Order: sequence, then C-alpha cells, then structure tokens
Amino acid sequence: MKIYKFGGSSIHNSDHIKNLGNIVLQHKKEPLIIVASAIDKTTNHLERLLDEYYNKRDTNPIFLEIKNFHLNLIRSEERRVGKECRSRWSPYH
Repeated sequence: MKIYKFGGSSIHNSDHIKNLGNIVLQHKKEPLIIVASAIDKTTNHLERLLDEYYNKRDTNPIFLEIKNFHLNLIRSEERRVGKECRSRWSPYH
C-alpha cells in the first residue's frame, strides 16, 4: 500500500491537481490512499479568519478571499475543459 499526502503549493492550481489524478492512475492496480489537505495558503487564511472572529472583527473580507480563490480555480479549469471539449467535438475546428 502507498500513501500520498498533497497540500499547499503541490495542489495550488488545476495543473497540479490534475497531476494528483495522474499519480492515482499510475498506481490503480495497487492499494493507494490519497490525503489532500488545504490548497495553497488556505490554512493560513482560515487561521486569520478565526483570529478575526475571536477578536470580534469583520470576517467577511477573509471569507471572500478564500471563497474567490477556490471559485477562480474552478472557473479556470472549467474554461480549460470547455475549450478542450469544444475543440474536440466542434465540426468547425
């Protein structure tokens, strides 16, 4: 059995996340455990969020920063996949 742990900068964008998928495919015939922790600086942002909350300060800016980072990551991948699908299946390409 192999155990891989990914987090931080090793999964900070869609290319690095796809690499995680490649590793899984390379080892699909053997027992494998994948542990994915927080992406990029998410742990640091969550710590700041808690600090702001416990000190009775506005948490919304940090929350939005975390949310927007993850949404932008998803949108980036959607654009890439959408272009890839269009170029593969469009009769005009």
